[in-house]
Amino acid sequence: MKSIGAVVTTIAYGEHVYSEHGDTLVQLNTERTQLVAWVFTKFWFVNILPFLRYTPSWFPGAYFQQVAKRGLFLANRVRFWPLEIIKNAMADGTADESLVYKHITEAVFTENTTRDSTSVMYSAGVDTVRFVPSNYPRPHSSLRRQPLCAICSLPSSYFLNGK
Repeated sequence: MKSIGAVVTTIAYGEHVYSEHGDTLVQLNTERTQLVAWVFTKFWFVNILPFLRYTPSWFPGAYFQQVAKRGLFLANRVRFWPLEIIKNAMADGTADESLVYKHITEAVFTENTTRDSTSVMYSAGVDTVRFVPSNYPRPHSSLRRQPLCAICSLPSSYFLNGK
C-alpha cells in the first residue's frame, strides 16, 4: 500500500517531495480520509436544521464546526502544500521532473488546474488502495453475492449480447 503512495507521489510531485515529505503527505491524507469516514457515520443536527451552522463553535453541541475546521485544514493542506514545495524548489533550481513541474514550466494548464488535478490524482490513488479494506470490514453484510445483472437491474441477456 505504501508503494502505491510512493509511485503516485513521485509521478505527481517528484522524488524529492516524496523522500522529504512523503510520510507527512500520507499522514495528512490518512487523517483526512478517516475524518471523512467518521463524519459520514454520525448524525448531525445541522443537516436537518441548517440554521445551526451559524451557532458559535464554543456553544455546547456545536462540535461539527470544529470537525469542519479540521477537515478544511486537512483538505487545503493536501491540496496546496505540495505545489508550494515544488514552486519553492523551482525558485531554488532544485525541482525534480514531475507532472506538476512539467505543467508549470510548459504552461499546459493553469496553475489552479494543475494543482487541483494532481491533488485529486494523489488523493484518489492513495485512498483507493489504502482504505478500501478498512472501509468495508464485512463485505458480506453490505452486499450479498449477486450477479452483476441483478445488482444493476438488467436482464442477464444484456451482458451476453454485448449491448
